[in-house]
Amino acid sequence: MPSNISLQSVCDYVLTNVRGAPIQDVLGVQNEPALSICNDVYQETLQRPLTWRFNKANAAGTGLGILYFTSTAFLQDYPTTNATVAVPSQQTVHIPTVANSGLVVSAGTATVKTNWAHGYTAGQQATLLNVGQWSAGVFTADTSGQINGTFTIVSVPTTTSFTFASSATAGTYGAPGVNDIGWIERAVLEDFLNTANVKPRHSIEVTMNLELESICQPPFKISYQYASTDTILAVGQLIPSTTAIFRLWPVPSQQIWGVMIDYQMKPVTFTGLDSKWGVWPDELIFVIRQGVRAMALDFVEDPRAVSEYQLFQTKLDQVREIRDQERPSQTMFPDRPILFGGD
Repeated sequence: MPSNISLQSVCDYVLTNVRGAPIQDVLGVQNEPALSICNDVYQETLQRPLTWRFNKANAAGTGLGILYFTSTAFLQDYPTTNATVAVPSQQTVHIPTVANSGLVVSAGTATVKTNWAHGYTAGQQATLLNVGQWSAGVFTADTSGQINGTFTIVSVPTTTSFTFASSATAGTYGAPGVNDIGWIERAVLEDFLNTANVKPRHSIEVTMNLELESICQPPFKISYQYASTDTILAVGQLIPSTTAIFRLWPVPSQQIWGVMIDYQMKPVTFTGLDSKWGVWPDELIFVIRQGVRAMALDFVEDPRAVSEYQLFQTKLDQVREIRDQERPSQTMFPDRPILFGGD
């Protein structure tokens, strides 16, 4: 569960450990350096390679950070936004954000846009997931039953759009965007069209960047290439939505792969000492206290700062190894096919 402990309470505790030297409102600067120290500690605890169960993204309650999508023959880059449309035994694709009019309802007809070519035809059954709107800065998936669910495709105006009948309230809907990626933890490919009870799956390597390729074969690498941010805001939205573009390598061929991606969320930035410690659990707050203590000692130029920071790092490792990473899973793949010089 998220923390119920405030930044202020940790700073008050640390004050008793730095011989009473003030770390708040120093030189009349409100909350500083206490607020910056807290942000620094929190951000450090959530960075790679520290992997925490409580910091995993879980889009639409699926257990995945990025909602499941499928590869398309000869398409290397996939713009993901965390609202999807799927047709059985065909592609599962993401749709644009609300600001980019991912789904528009007018006169009883819903028009859906997709982020890449979908290959659907009229008469097929399409299932939509996590399509909704923003309200007061919060994205909420529509629950009317006329937006999310399974519907019959009426027409296909373009390769990246289709329509279906809907009695939902007229308006603009869409995807929330992927706004909280800290770093990609793992990726798995699934043999999408395999009919076995348990479909074949395997991990692929996550890299920082991948070049454009001309070799066509089953991909074995993926990267979070870049992000595209909305230029306008949807109604009720406080910050622009982000489209996360992922690249598969090499280029997928005709075989369809389901892509499953987990990521660790990026840390929030605290704006006041009355904030709570985000996703960090209360039962592990001793690690946070140690980190704030070490940085506070460094601020007041106390010689204990170095050893206290080392103790902070030790506690982070202990918590990670004991609670959240009982046994790491590692998989190795060749960089390139043997015929092309891989090893």
